[in-house]
Amino acid sequence: MKKFKSDYYSMAQSDYCCYLSDITVADKVEHRGIGKELIRLASRQLSDKCQLILLLSPSANCYYPKLGFIKREDAWVLSESEM
Repeated sequence: MKKFKSDYYSMAQSDYCCYLSDITVADKVEHRGIGKELIRLASRQLSDKCQLILLLSPSANCYYPKLGFIKREDAWVLSESEM
């Protein structure tokens, strides 16, 4: 069995939402559904009422709408330099 580099980070807050971030798949194994499967595995662990919120880099903006994610304009991020 071959090993492929893939990873993600998630944090859930009760049954309201789960933040999913830093989904990475090694370049040599991209386009094989690995990232999609990571998202599916993460979402299966949540309750039906829990929203999955994806935090991503601008370079991935064209990928996630293909998986059904909807871009929202109602979020704010405080940069580390402002904390």
